[in-house]
Amino acid sequence: IPHRLAFFSGGCVQVKRLKQQLEARRHRLISSDLHHRYFPFAADFGPGNLSIVHRFCTSFAKRMAIDDGQVLVYCFQDNFEARANASFLLGALMMLYGGWTP
Repeated sequence: IPHRLAFFSGGCVQVKRLKQQLEARRHRLISSDLHHRYFPFAADFGPGNLSIVHRFCTSFAKRMAIDDGQVLVYCFQDNFEARANASFLLGALMMLYGGWTP
């Protein structure tokens, strides 16, 4: 969503540095552990189920409504599983709330 949503993948030190850089701007860092709430069957890692998608999208939509005018920067860990699951959740958000098509 242009001028409303961005994402960042990094470790704790990188997120702290980014937070300091963005404090003066109209950006707000947010994160979620919903992309970690998955109990694997074998070596798979997600992306979770429909209830996780619903909770992520509704909570994100509420944040976007509350923080009107600010760019929300979604932060998640810098590993393959977290990036894949967070990307899936952001894609679902774009389709359900942003009017995007698959």
